[in-house]
Amino acid sequence: MSAGKYGKNPVEWIDCVWLDAETGLPAHVERSGKPVDGIRGGWTKTIIWDQFEYK
Repeated sequence: MSAGKYGKNPVEWIDCVWLDAETGLPAHVERSGKPVDGIRGGWTKTIIWDQFEYK
C-alpha cells in the first residue's frame, strides 16, 4: 500500500504488511522507498518490523 495515503508520508514510500492467518494481526511490516540522503546516490532503504508484542 502507498504510505502516502495516510499521515504525512511521501508518495514514494511503500508499506507491505503481512498478516497472521490465525489472528489477522500484523506479523511482518516492510517500509521501502525512503531515500538515503547523501549516501550511495539514488538508493533507498527498507525498514523491517518483524517482532510484535500483542497483549
